[in-house]
Amino acid sequence: MASTNVNGRRQTALPERSKVPKKNWRDDILNVADQCAKAYNFRRKLDGIKYAAIAFWEVIVFAVLFSLGTATACRWLNKIKIADERKKNGHKKGMPRLGGTHERHERLVPDKSQVNDFKRKLPLWFVKDLEHYVLKAQVDYVLGCKMIPKTIDVLIDFNDKPYYGRTKKDESKTLIGTKKAPGTNRVRKFLGVMIKAGQLRIFTHFDLIHKGVHHDEFVKEALGDLMVWGFTIRRILADRWFASRGLLEWCQARDIEYVGPYKKQKNVIPFIHAYLKAGKDIVFSFLIQGDPKRFGKQPPMQAWLFLAGANKDKLSSIRRRFLQKKLTLAKATEKIHVFVVTTQPPANKQRRASWFRTLAQYYKHRWYIETAFRDLDRIQPTCHARTDGAKIFCTMMRCWDYNEWQIERERRRRLRRVPANVRHGPTLDEFNEGVFDASFGLSCVIAA
Repeated sequence: MASTNVNGRRQTALPERSKVPKKNWRDDILNVADQCAKAYNFRRKLDGIKYAAIAFWEVIVFAVLFSLGTATACRWLNKIKIADERKKNGHKKGMPRLGGTHERHERLVPDKSQVNDFKRKLPLWFVKDLEHYVLKAQVDYVLGCKMIPKTIDVLIDFNDKPYYGRTKKDESKTLIGTKKAPGTNRVRKFLGVMIKAGQLRIFTHFDLIHKGVHHDEFVKEALGDLMVWGFTIRRILADRWFASRGLLEWCQARDIEYVGPYKKQKNVIPFIHAYLKAGKDIVFSFLIQGDPKRFGKQPPMQAWLFLAGANKDKLSSIRRRFLQKKLTLAKATEKIHVFVVTTQPPANKQRRASWFRTLAQYYKHRWYIETAFRDLDRIQPTCHARTDGAKIFCTMMRCWDYNEWQIERERRRRLRRVPANVRHGPTLDEFNEGVFDASFGLSCVIAA
């Protein structure tokens, strides 16, 4: 790093990374939340006796962005605002007189208990509308900046949030039993929908699943929103939980390619055995009937299944070891995965081989949503909310932070005449620190 000479004094130059223009992301969420409150005529009900609603929003955003607890966020933000006001009025922090105290100042930020009461009193319908409002605002931003094209891939998966505590009657519809959560047998199941184009990927929906409503309805509603927003869905990449007739029929009717694993049901295992014993084709047409209660009177739909090796094992090596009696029929069946696709594969063998490679290449992109869920869990502080409204609100704030981080990385990749390490984009922690500097500047020193 070079150094400069200013008035005879040696001064260290700033790193190249600090010369990149920064955006004040903190004000975006405040403006969007304020617009949402005005749109639903809810602003006066959210205002407190002393503090306006925007003061509560600012504390919540500050806590999520900078990985702080509610009490710490209230204390730090209060010190920063006091320092800004003193600087504006021309006051300097001086030493207290002998036997005296520092100058006291009126509190400018609500405390922890007031912020928590504000979260609990938010009605559930308003929190859901706010979630869609905020995520839709981010989609409009990337479309306005031409960061994402209109043709996209959609990644879908579930994200389980463990629930600890007593069960309430109002929230028993959203608590689902499980055996995989640590220390509890109940979870809240969130449906995450992510759009991807190039290297940019952002969340557009993060809905809470309810009992008695099939998850197909949530998925189709989210995909319908994307089409209304002007996107053309090229393909859907999902886990095996979503390979049901309702979603597959919806994709076929709109010429959307669905790719995902399929459960090894009793009527699927004979096709695997036929390949292992006689070397039959690994691609075959399959009729899916679906849930008898929903599709019992309708004729079955046609889809196509194909086989693939698990854990980077080739199908030919699995079959060879089976024929050499190194693997039993059950073990060989366990090592083979079944995938379902809604588009008909090519009849030509060479084109079919190229089609297989393309599907395998694109299906690897589905793991981006898995890593995104881990990034959401890395955003502190952890949320221990027991009410559905507070949980949805905290999860929405994390999705917003993740999306802004991805948008910033895409903005950095488009910069020119800057060092290569700048175009790689910041990490999640570096992004939050950059937002802190751009939002509060030198006032952050007072909070230390």
